[in-house]
Amino acid sequence: MKSGTTWSQAIVAMLIAGTDGVDIANGTPSPWVDHKLRPIEDVLSELDMQSGRRCMKTHTPLDGLPNWHDVSYIMVYRHPIDVHVSMRNFISNAVESPLKALFPEDQSAGFRHFLNGGLEGGDLDMPSLEAIVHHYEASRLAQRENVLILHYADMQRDPEDAVARIGMHIGTPRPPETIAAIVAATSFESMKSNAHRFTPYAGQGVWKNDAGFFDSGSGRKWEGRLTAEDLRAYDQRMEQLLSSEARHWLEHGDAPAPDR
Repeated sequence: MKSGTTWSQAIVAMLIAGTDGVDIANGTPSPWVDHKLRPIEDVLSELDMQSGRRCMKTHTPLDGLPNWHDVSYIMVYRHPIDVHVSMRNFISNAVESPLKALFPEDQSAGFRHFLNGGLEGGDLDMPSLEAIVHHYEASRLAQRENVLILHYADMQRDPEDAVARIGMHIGTPRPPETIAAIVAATSFESMKSNAHRFTPYAGQGVWKNDAGFFDSGSGRKWEGRLTAEDLRAYDQRMEQLLSSEARHWLEHGDAPAPDR
């Protein structure tokens, strides 16, 4: 969550349609299958009625999904601290959420919940560092040809390459002019200014502000919010969870690490 799934969902839907004029806000043609605002029976019924290529959005890790060889999987990751800060903004924009207790006004206290695995600790269903690492490791270790692993920062640096790679992965390569149109339509600015097309459940009173679903699209969002002690605690936890190489990619993608 908060790593670029809605962005990728829009790209996939447009690549399948071959046009940038696709809306995903109402869950059609691309439902968010593990979100509980809609009965799963309704979601499955709508999917069954589709006659063409289908795409679905999920935050479930790869080891919780069926391994179907005729399905293309795309997993997207982002620097874990940026995920946490973006999640804080996401929850504050929700009209109601059972996760609000994880994000108290004291941001350092909320960050410790993130490092420790929720209010009780160790809960992989919570938006926690351990849950992100578990999701990442399930994808990284799978080594399956039908799994494409992307990083938010790489997608930001070269969105044309990201769209082209996704198109090749799902078997819908598109000409440069179509790729350029999709890149423009799925830019952060475009998706935020067209929230009625892209925000899940837009116009249904789920969010205080539909455009607020797209917070800033920036990186290193923790600067000025977390203390040096908070960041040391994060470093210690990451050393326990991941090798240095795996950690580098999860935080920065294919780019060199910036100075902290």
